[in-house]
Amino acid sequence: MMKYLKNFLKNFLFIFIVFFIFCNLKIASAQECDVYLKASTDPEHVFHPIFVNGYYIPDPTYNVWPGPEPVTICWTTANNETVYSGNYQAASVILQTDPNAYLLDVRTPEEWFWVGHPGKNKIGEGDYLEGKVINVAYKVFVYDIKEGKYTCILNKFFTTDVLKAIENLGTSNPLIITMCRSGHRSVSAGEGLEEPFPLRLLRLIRYGRTPESVRAARKLEANGINVKNMLTGFEGGKDERGYRTLEQGWKNLGLPYNYNPEGAYWRPDLYLNYFLR
Repeated sequence: MMKYLKNFLKNFLFIFIVFFIFCNLKIASAQECDVYLKASTDPEHVFHPIFVNGYYIPDPTYNVWPGPEPVTICWTTANNETVYSGNYQAASVILQTDPNAYLLDVRTPEEWFWVGHPGKNKIGEGDYLEGKVINVAYKVFVYDIKEGKYTCILNKFFTTDVLKAIENLGTSNPLIITMCRSGHRSVSAGEGLEEPFPLRLLRLIRYGRTPESVRAARKLEANGINVKNMLTGFEGGKDERGYRTLEQGWKNLGLPYNYNPEGAYWRPDLYLNYFLR
């Protein structure tokens, strides 16, 4: 009986030790990542994707975290299994340390002054952002007379207006960090700056000339414009209630912002987009 009890205790102790070590290894591995985000199975909303086991992961070379510090991001499956982890620079740190770095806010002008935008706040935080944040809308809202409602469409002037804004900076080889609300529009915007959209190239055949947006994109590429995308954008993703309260995005991570309307994107013919499609 005593021998049986000893063996039982020995086996129990062994199992307990193994279980304890396993749990601590799980905790240690969990602590290696600062942020956990869901990996995408669709490359549409991923800037410079790395393909890993059926998932598309944002390449750390071309994607940055808002800040305030660099982070290690674990990209997980729907079952919370990590498929990739990488170290991502902080946009806020880059903007403070790189004189040639600029933040391109591609949200609508309405979002710029109603939701807010990166900039110096009331107590003076974020003075490094002065002159470093540009607003050129990738999409704009126009009123559809037939539908009787507002609709969001691509801004035909986006690439050319970004080029003008960059030329006005007077900086050679600038680094442009694209930012939107949650990190989706900014991906498309970044791709549009790096190379012309295939659909726009069709107009070359249709009209027998190169569209302004295509020429602008080629000029940007020829000038060596370095483009990065800011993950989770200004407000981040939604919680289970549908609210943007997660600790993601520039705003919810406590980085400086304001509601100053100065600098909001505007051009007289902006809302002719609907008729020029």
